[in-house]
Amino acid sequence: MQLLFKEWLLEESTVTQYLKDRKISSVENVQFLSKEIKAIINQSFQLRQDIKDSLAKLFLFWKIKKDPELFSPTSIVLTNLQTAEAKREVRDTINHFRDFIMYQSNNNWSEFKKKLNSLDYSVDDMSRDDEEYHQSLRMAKRPEPPEGEIVPLAGMPTGWIWVSLNKEYCQQEGDAMGHCGNAGYHPGDNIFSLRGPDGAAYLTFIVNNRKLGESKGRDNGKPSSKFHPQIMALLLGTWK
Repeated sequence: MQLLFKEWLLEESTVTQYLKDRKISSVENVQFLSKEIKAIINQSFQLRQDIKDSLAKLFLFWKIKKDPELFSPTSIVLTNLQTAEAKREVRDTINHFRDFIMYQSNNNWSEFKKKLNSLDYSVDDMSRDDEEYHQSLRMAKRPEPPEGEIVPLAGMPTGWIWVSLNKEYCQQEGDAMGHCGNAGYHPGDNIFSLRGPDGAAYLTFIVNNRKLGESKGRDNGKPSSKFHPQIMALLLGTWK
């Protein structure tokens, strides 16, 4: 049987005490925000349900700590949280940490869970951990990128090719590029990788249902303008 929201919330003694200390008694308002956060997390991550639940609690804690007045019995939070701006704030925060969260959840869940379930773990703390994670990717020695199927395209500069990895997630591509390898993949994702004359990987694009999605340069950066000819060849290609 699915837990009622109140039972779900009160599973964590830290949450219970926090709400009591601040006299937050409007369970309906907390429930509404939790529902919104859960929906965004479910759309953003391919994770086990227990990991999603811990993430939902963490972002709920952050919102309560940031705007405790929203949860007073007289608050109009049910109206405020229905605005596009409020939902975008939660979504942008989650997406900002997406790669870091996916890596920790897949490789370091036991220790990461302790942080998620601590009310002392702040947005600033996760920002620091996120930067350390990406710094470690930048410092790591780049291995050879994975083999893939060459995508036939007109207009590609000499020596450059796009390859389709025919998979949703690839750690080897991530290691070669200094990013997560699309750890937070959506069903139907396929990885396209730009290879240079030296055989190294320079860009990673995600394709889903014949549409281009997320794009990354090395070290999780924005694709450089110097690769516009290669990108335009892909955009105008007949592979679609």
